[in-house]
Amino acid sequence: MSPNTRAFLRSAATLSLTATALRAASVVFGAAVARRVGAEAMGLFSLVGSVSGFSVTLAVSGVYLAVTRMVAEALGRGREGEARRALRHALLYALFFGSVATVSLFFLAPLLGGRVLRDARTVPSLRLFSLSLCPVALATVWQGWCTAAGRVRRLAVGQAAEQCARMLLVWRLVSRAAASGAEAACVALVAGGALADGLSCAYFALGHLLEFAVKGGGIKEKPSFSIIRRLFRIAGPVALSAYVRSALLAVEHALIPSAVSRHGRTRKQALSDYGELQGMALPVVLFPGALLYPAAGLLIPAFSERCVRGERESIRRLCGRVMEATLAFSVLCLLLFAACSRPLGRLLYASDTAGRYILVLSFVLPVMFCDHVADCMLKGLGDEVWCMWVNILDAALSIFLVLLLLPRMGAVGYAVVIIIAEIVNFSLSFWRLERRCDYRPAPARHLVLPALCALFAYLAVTALWPPAPSAGVCSLVVRMTALSGAYLLFLFGFSVLSARRASRAR
Repeated sequence: MSPNTRAFLRSAATLSLTATALRAASVVFGAAVARRVGAEAMGLFSLVGSVSGFSVTLAVSGVYLAVTRMVAEALGRGREGEARRALRHALLYALFFGSVATVSLFFLAPLLGGRVLRDARTVPSLRLFSLSLCPVALATVWQGWCTAAGRVRRLAVGQAAEQCARMLLVWRLVSRAAASGAEAACVALVAGGALADGLSCAYFALGHLLEFAVKGGGIKEKPSFSIIRRLFRIAGPVALSAYVRSALLAVEHALIPSAVSRHGRTRKQALSDYGELQGMALPVVLFPGALLYPAAGLLIPAFSERCVRGERESIRRLCGRVMEATLAFSVLCLLLFAACSRPLGRLLYASDTAGRYILVLSFVLPVMFCDHVADCMLKGLGDEVWCMWVNILDAALSIFLVLLLLPRMGAVGYAVVIIIAEIVNFSLSFWRLERRCDYRPAPARHLVLPALCALFAYLAVTALWPPAPSAGVCSLVVRMTALSGAYLLFLFGFSVLSARRASRAR
């Protein structure tokens, strides 16, 4: 195993394990908060998130990908001074767009809350959230530097500290505001997150100053227009894609309660349904992404460095290994959530409806995870423009499907919308990846084998231990561990048999 591969695996393991532990704490904490404030408050918070998500997109404006690629490519050529200049320009870029986003959201909050979200209770939360946009943008730049420059420990500690601060602050504020209604609870949720974002920015700023002070200070040259042009050339397509997609997502999420209410639900019931799906079930289903997404983010600098050096064969092999591992992991996640959806819904939220949403959403995980990994590899290869158009198409298709399906199917229709949009998105990204990497998948080994192993594992564990509608924490953990062990055992056994058969054929 090469030193680069070992370094990549160490970094991926560190970030993935840290993110998994934090996401587990976040899911459990989110369940406690949801029980405390109720489904309506969670629905209101999800509405705020749809607009605040667009504001974060404007504040960041694609700077994470730009700083990661520019720093990785500069370090790959051995030019540390160029990497530090790229970081300095990226910080100025983030400060500008973060300020624009802050001012825009603060003054447009009444219009967005009253006209777009159609709920005036969201206005105070939107204005409060606007104050966190500059810290978020600056912290994103430093996180991109840490990813590209191998400062994995600093990044992991920063993420852990931010998450712990977020949970402590949110719980303290929610405990005081829960009795005052959904609006006050939503404000408390936003306030806790905003304070945590400020602390995260301060942490990364301090680490940045200490690192460069030890190395002799920062770069003192005047702004370089060549670096600025490259920064905008990389960040521009990503930013444009994110603007359009976030705007479309904001429209989509604003339409969901109204569309569900046309299915025969009141506005309050529709908001509660939306809160159970978006604010309760979806975070649980996306929990395994904490293990996958940090490692996937490291693929951007890894592919950028190989692309600069012209290592096409290395790119093709890495692409195949990554996709095979992603499919095996995502099928395991599908197995666990599909087999344990009902007890999870009851244990976390005391809700059978949340359990049904977990079951439906679990079937999109293989497509969703593979799509995210494919996007990261394409961005590392410089195909951010392609990703931009695919993401815009995805968001536009989602709005059309929301208007078409939700009045007929209710909140379950939104889960169907997610599944269809993710399939379309991944199909286009995967087709592009095949062309760029000369990658030829092996469906029997990459997809059919994990699916059969998941089926055999479920049948074996169910035969020995029939599922129960309700289960305690220990019982649920043991069952999920048994399913995981059986799946991995079958997968390993079939892989060994397949390898022996291939060796005999040669």
